[in-house]
Amino acid sequence: MSDAPEFLVEIEAWTGFGVETLYVATCDYVTSPADTPANRHYLGVVSDPGSFRRELFGGNLTMGASSASFGIIELASVDGALDAWLDYGFDGRPLTVKRLASRDAPYSSAVTVLRASVERLEGDNAWSTFRLRLYDRLRDLDVPLQGNLYVGTTLSGGPTANGTEDQKDAPKPLAFGRDLNVLAVEANPFDHIYQVNDGPVAAIAVFDGGVALTLADVPNYATLLALQSAPTSAVRPGKYATCLALGLFRLGGKPEYSVTANVTEGATVAERYAGAVATRILAKMGIAGPGNINAATFAALDAAAPYEVGTYIVAETTALAAISEVLASVGAALNQSPTGLLEVHRFTGTGVSVAILEEADFVGDAVNLISNPDSKGGLPAWRIVLGYARCWQVQEDNDLAYAVPSERRGFLGKFMRETKAESAAVKVKHLLAPEQRIDTLLVNEADAATEAARRLPLYSVRRDVLSFDVEDIYADALQPGVTVTMKLPRFGYGAGRDMVIIAREEKLRDGRVALTVWG
Repeated sequence: MSDAPEFLVEIEAWTGFGVETLYVATCDYVTSPADTPANRHYLGVVSDPGSFRRELFGGNLTMGASSASFGIIELASVDGALDAWLDYGFDGRPLTVKRLASRDAPYSSAVTVLRASVERLEGDNAWSTFRLRLYDRLRDLDVPLQGNLYVGTTLSGGPTANGTEDQKDAPKPLAFGRDLNVLAVEANPFDHIYQVNDGPVAAIAVFDGGVALTLADVPNYATLLALQSAPTSAVRPGKYATCLALGLFRLGGKPEYSVTANVTEGATVAERYAGAVATRILAKMGIAGPGNINAATFAALDAAAPYEVGTYIVAETTALAAISEVLASVGAALNQSPTGLLEVHRFTGTGVSVAILEEADFVGDAVNLISNPDSKGGLPAWRIVLGYARCWQVQEDNDLAYAVPSERRGFLGKFMRETKAESAAVKVKHLLAPEQRIDTLLVNEADAATEAARRLPLYSVRRDVLSFDVEDIYADALQPGVTVTMKLPRFGYGAGRDMVIIAREEKLRDGRVALTVWG
């Protein structure tokens, strides 16, 4: 009986007869009659079960955007046994890798080590080897968020808001959370009907050249037809009425300046927290429910960071970019769990350690000490400058009516407000300590100040980034986001230093896992 682990790979593919599951492995393997599936033969053609890297943020960072992970699996096809696969449809379909302790181990003992999707089947040396190129579910989100475009058929007045010919193929606006001073899209200039969201909103406050307009006596209409056909006596100049169900409003007359609006999407404050907003963006992409997301992680994020955010999207933007910017505002990122669920992780530094790692636990001699990439030069930051309360449409003085007061002019003339958290003591030790700027989608000053204060101790002291390999059979619990204690005779780690795993790379053929830790 061999002690070497074996790997089973289960791949969905369109074969010409429908979608089937293909079963291959690093050795010929047959499940027992009592297993599910029973008496299943795995063809032993996997020459390399692959490598696959998962990171909290990407680039060894502990903040910023989420990034998709990629990997490969190699298949031996010397005798042409897999040539028929070239006609199969693998792209976008799921793949699962399971580890057995040995080829004699029962199927019930198999541990799932990877769930991913197949990008394509390729053959750099097709006479002997095929490759399955893999990606995680974040790749599915790296596509345009808004698929609804203006068709440009609003050529005269009437119950239509499809945009003019000049607007044809422009994406309809999307508002999530609470957005300040967005530029409204004039979807029907003949009836002065504007759009601020391709969907329902909770409230719209409208401005003409920075001057607040007032709601009509009948403030809201249920349909576009009702909004458009409301008599002018009901929607007079200087007033506006809404169709909140469609993210629309109508002015009572031709505006003097640019028309902007404060938009509230999400009926309650809690619906405007980062986790809730990210969940709605995922739902717009058709990703929802317990089989797709780990809802508990989104709820935990909002409990820990109950801060309003807002994002307004009028240009082509990917869903992944939009979600990343929302989550990064509270120091979080979107990731895929080992079981394939989308979840969020907020970086808070070290937590309760789950393991002690010593020099004897390393495989190989290489232990890399990497300069911390979070701050300039890897130096501790003495000040965190955090931007908040984004003004989505900046307006200069000549864009504003004379009646706009100076305080509001100041707000409208600046893209973002700032709050700071600092420690002058850091500059005593580090003369070149940088100031670190972080722009966010946070709306409220108090929330931004709290977030800046939270981040200062994370980045104002020495932080190391280490990378090393360990044996995979001992590393199942060592996932990104978990804290471990590094106890080493070097680097001042003799008493143990708690560090967070920020990246994990499976090296299945070598029986290794490469870990990157921060702390």
